[in-house]
Amino acid sequence: MELQKFKYHSYSFKTASIKQSENECEVCKQQKGYVSTSPIYAVENVDNICS
Repeated sequence: MELQKFKYHSYSFKTASIKQSENECEVCKQQKGYVSTSPIYAVENVDNICS
């Protein structure tokens, strides 16, 4: 799967705000191959969210 392009953060993989992972996204329940490492603001505690 190709990583999407981010308009305002084009180097997200190089800055480690996104990393490769086999974890399932807690929001969409899919395994995309990448997860965000940035802080996530949410009502519930979310550890894995896809990019």
